[in-house]
Amino acid sequence: MYAGVPVSSVMSGSAAQAKGILPGERIVQIGTDRTITSIQELQGVLEAIHNDGRDALLLVYRGDKRRFVALDLKQDKFGGLRF
Repeated sequence: MYAGVPVSSVMSGSAAQAKGILPGERIVQIGTDRTITSIQELQGVLEAIHNDGRDALLLVYRGDKRRFVALDLKQDKFGGLRF
């Protein structure tokens, strides 16, 4: 199993839903070098990115498959993700 934080739900109509992120997937990294180890860390980093008006680049695992997702945080500091 990979480290990171599991997604518990995705809000309908959100940026995360538009990018195809699903409950049960794990967010393991933000950007190309920031490994995520806790919910608090993930929320803090996403909030800082949101406050800067930037998009977040997330490394997301679904089972043993991984992908990078650019997530728009302008409308919601967590992009519609709940942990």
